[in-house]
Amino acid sequence: MVLIRTAHPDEFRLVGRVTYEGFGHGSSERGEPTPERLALLMDAEARAAGGDLLVAVDDSDMIIGTASLLRADSALSRQASEGEAELRLLAVLPSARQSGVGLDLMREAITRARDWGAHALVLDTGPHNFRSQRLYHSLGFDRVPEREALPSSGGGPLAVFRYRLDDPEGVAVRLSNDAARRSALHFRSRITSDPTMTQRSERMSEQNSGSSTESDLFDVWRVETRDARRLLAVVLTHRIRPSESEATESRAEQRSPLRSVSVLADVADPIAVAAESDYPDAHAAIGRLLDVLSHGGLAVPARERAGAVPG
Repeated sequence: MVLIRTAHPDEFRLVGRVTYEGFGHGSSERGEPTPERLALLMDAEARAAGGDLLVAVDDSDMIIGTASLLRADSALSRQASEGEAELRLLAVLPSARQSGVGLDLMREAITRARDWGAHALVLDTGPHNFRSQRLYHSLGFDRVPEREALPSSGGGPLAVFRYRLDDPEGVAVRLSNDAARRSALHFRSRITSDPTMTQRSERMSEQNSGSSTESDLFDVWRVETRDARRLLAVVLTHRIRPSESEATESRAEQRSPLRSVSVLADVADPIAVAAESDYPDAHAAIGRLLDVLSHGGLAVPARERAGAVPG
């Protein structure tokens, strides 16, 4: 079991080391950081002074991950405006990845930022850091391209994400994980009277248990009330990054969207909306999602290709 808590002062040096290793340094995974970057990674004390230094500890009280929750007036904050909190330097030890530690740190950061009275939690990441972007999308963060001005180390501006904390009854868009994906596809089938994608996804999952499936080729987005009590719409899009199964293919093949296009080509209603008259904000949320994904270079369904059941 993983516990998320505030780091103790006598742990700051260790937290700095976990941050360093969590970003892949000190191994063949990644080269050494610049002196300025190294100082930032290692100076956990400064991050603690700027807000709340979170750590994830395992059953033996070993620190396996960390994240820095910063107030807007912190010297280390670079995206937060007044009234917002900012999350920086989320890092998990390589040995603890794929275990949900990053997700636990993110959820705790959201809770604590809300307890501060912040109206939003913001963060940034590399424009090609798709793994992290998928995590943020799954939690209901919105990408805000209009705030993307700071350059990333790899070229292009940093991608900025925001989680609203001041609109508990509003609409959120979340990228479905495996469990939520299944229920969302069943919801879509009822709305459109088209079980094709549900049946296809389930069939592929059975045939490829433990390996790549069509879920690697298309994404399922849930438009729902922010408390997740009511599902309002489902949107199917091409996957926002190449699938893991394509990792060994050439760069040209990885860039090609043809496999994703073939999966969605026969889908008449990639956008399915139910009870739309009750939640007009659902359409605005869908429009923003498509704008954001287009901004990232992803082909998206046309807005008019929508199936709906009258409210």
